Amino acid sequence: MESHRPFRCLVTPLLATALTLVGCARPDDEQQIAQNLAAIEEAVERKDFSEIEKYLHGSFVANEKMGSEEVGQLLRVYSLRHRRLGVTIVDSSTTMHADLADR
Repeated sequence: MESHRPFRCLVTPLLATALTLVGCARPDDEQQIAQNLAAIEEAVERKDFSEIEKYLHGSFVANEKMGSEEVGQLLRVYSLRHRRLGVTIVDSSTTMHADLADR
């Protein structure tokens, strides 16, 4: 299980940041974010990493250094090391950022 720790350390901030970045001006933003998060989760489990990149804003940064392309590359490396990938979302909450309402 210890080999999964770096992946979990990446996925948690990735998904938390994705929650903030995928919000949009539709009537029910939180529902849209939840749907997008579920789509990201499914894409990781299918190993369809190009699908994930469409949910990440161009200014997306994970762990203060990884853009969306680097996240995709890291996920591809993990997919080579592990036959199955899984995502577990625990205690998720959504807060809309007032200065980033268009994202």
